[in-house]
Amino acid sequence: MITVFSGYNQRAVIAFLRTLQKNKIESYCIIASGEEDTILKTCYRERVIYVRKIKQLDLNEIIDALKLAINMSDEKSVFIAPSTEALNRFLLQYREIFGQMGCIIPLVDKELYEQVSDKGKFYMLCIENEISVPLEYPKEDVFSKPLVAKPKKYVSACGEVYSPIFLLSEQEYMSFLNKHNMDDFDFQEYLNGGISIYLLFYFSRFGEVFFCTQRNLAQQPGGKSVIAACYDKFYGQEKIAEEYIKLFKKIGFHGLVMVEIRLLNGKDYMIEANPRFWGPSQLFCDMNYNFFEFMLKDYGFVKQIYDISKNENAVYFWSGGAKKNVLEDMNYFLEPDGMKILQENYSSFVAADIYQKEDTMAIYNIELLEKLYMQNSKHSNYQALPSALAEILDEGKLKI
Repeated sequence: MITVFSGYNQRAVIAFLRTLQKNKIESYCIIASGEEDTILKTCYRERVIYVRKIKQLDLNEIIDALKLAINMSDEKSVFIAPSTEALNRFLLQYREIFGQMGCIIPLVDKELYEQVSDKGKFYMLCIENEISVPLEYPKEDVFSKPLVAKPKKYVSACGEVYSPIFLLSEQEYMSFLNKHNMDDFDFQEYLNGGISIYLLFYFSRFGEVFFCTQRNLAQQPGGKSVIAACYDKFYGQEKIAEEYIKLFKKIGFHGLVMVEIRLLNGKDYMIEANPRFWGPSQLFCDMNYNFFEFMLKDYGFVKQIYDISKNENAVYFWSGGAKKNVLEDMNYFLEPDGMKILQENYSSFVAADIYQKEDTMAIYNIELLEKLYMQNSKHSNYQALPSALAEILDEGKLKI
């Protein structure tokens, strides 16, 4: 029995569920994050066996939910999909308890996982293995240059979880100093320009390595979620990939891992690594080079993968990730060519929209209506919306 925790990193979760459907894997269930989990608006809602009452990952509640899944399983065990960072760390923290229950957790041990996932630790690991990284600077009381503040660990000393923070102006820098403990962060050079690439890997427990690349074209401001991406085979990628393959084999890593790099001025710089599901996973699914299938085969859920010839024309698009039409705002684009690629292939990107599919149309419609509201709420054509709909949107209560 495969158990999927939904509600967070939802686009990756949906791509994984589609992979299960494609492979005719019927033995799976879903634990929803709460009543507001959008999975309940999809065709997968019939697979939900438990809706969490507590937003945080509560040990007692998760044990109760997993007991339901285990009791449904013929084997009296469950394979837990490693869908989010918070979930993975929670599973590793209580691995012994979950293992005794009959849970299979497809992750390396806690120490090794953190060595890859903690930004400070992986930065040092790359330096030790002669992999290029952005320059690091000492903390200063005044703004002198654009920087990226990267959390040293997933959880700070005060218990907060931070994403990297871009400090591109004196105002942003001083605001950061007033709000944060500088000892929780490393300060690295801001790499302006270049091309953003994801190196995607799966390291099987038996030595096989699967690899491909993703070029990120558009992203939410502040380095948040990717909105548009495509397959990309750039010059020298095999050499770069081999450096990371050597590193991961050296430390005994297995499982999923994505390494973000930036190609700039003839060099490649490691940005971060994520040993979990990745948001734009639908891209590799549509490429027919499916890392979920590699993982499922590794654990015996898929017996054979007959064809992994890449569909190099596959693209990824998430229209709901932009507050307005992505082509209307250059700030979404990670490189000048990003807008050009999207414009020239716009029909292909629209056709690939992650939620504009039969199984998730309700989510697509919700995001579309919310975007319409954001764009038009202060203009006369917003008045054309029924007052009841406007009120529902205002309160975030739209139910489809």
